[in-house]
Amino acid sequence: MTRKESDLSIDNPVTDRTIIDHGLVIRTITTGYSVRLLLVGELNSSSAPTLERCIRDHESEGCAKQILDLGGLSFIDSTGLRALVRVAKSAGESGWSLRVVNARGSVGKVLKVTDMESVFSYWQNPKNASSRTPPSPI
Repeated sequence: MTRKESDLSIDNPVTDRTIIDHGLVIRTITTGYSVRLLLVGELNSSSAPTLERCIRDHESEGCAKQILDLGGLSFIDSTGLRALVRVAKSAGESGWSLRVVNARGSVGKVLKVTDMESVFSYWQNPKNASSRTPPSPI
């Protein structure tokens, strides 16, 4: 049985798990070969390694598309930015897709000021991140 892209929506979760570490909550919803990571809290020097490890684990499990939903992040520092750059680089080198959605408030400003939209694909609307709609600038 072949899965269609529509079968891989957030509405049909195969697994749903939550990781809590150093002020960061990562809720991962895996559907087929796609995973959405909903981040809440702070992405900083203490929590960035946990996010990177989580993303690497999903990559090794064969997830071809990872969507990082930053809507719940209240803070990101340079270590958090470096973690995003590293996973974007890994995605490009390994051939899997990384999409970033919902950067808001101070997190959105930091991504804009640091020109992160040139490093990874950013979608303003999380629903578009699952489609082939081109990204919007931050």
